[in-house]
Amino acid sequence: MPEPPARWRRRLTLPRVLTLSAVAVGIGAWLRAHPPVVTARGKATTPPGAQAVMSGYETTDINVRGTTFILAAIAAATMLVVGIVFAMVWRFDVARQASFSHMTAQQTARRVPPAPHLQVNPFYDLARVRAREDRILHSYGWTTADHSTAHIPIERAMALTVGKSLDAPP
Repeated sequence: MPEPPARWRRRLTLPRVLTLSAVAVGIGAWLRAHPPVVTARGKATTPPGAQAVMSGYETTDINVRGTTFILAAIAAATMLVVGIVFAMVWRFDVARQASFSHMTAQQTARRVPPAPHLQVNPFYDLARVRAREDRILHSYGWTTADHSTAHIPIERAMALTVGKSLDAPP
């Protein structure tokens, strides 16, 4: 599907902006029409009953209605942002597919590096290296060619060092 001209795209965004503005004005008007009922000190107009005071009710608790409204506004803003992100991802995907539609199969083919391939099967090579290292870690053997230094299995080395200080002696 061809892209609409730039002048159409500008016209398409104006209704969106007007709709969002109308929603924001409507929410503001609703909030002004429904103010919370509080006294000049910020406390509820109806005092708590004697039983509520005995059970630990505090007259300075937070406003549940206001807190609920704030949480609902955060949830709505989060859903709006997630929707915008999904719309952008969808639009980028459509644009990507449109940009690849005129390309030939040769242009979109996966490229393989030229020969010589130094590793034919890198996963097999990695498994071989790990098996060799495991064999060295779990066996006795000489570290140097002149047999002056040896190594022992890792489990044995850990058992020998348990309970000993690893700090150098003074």
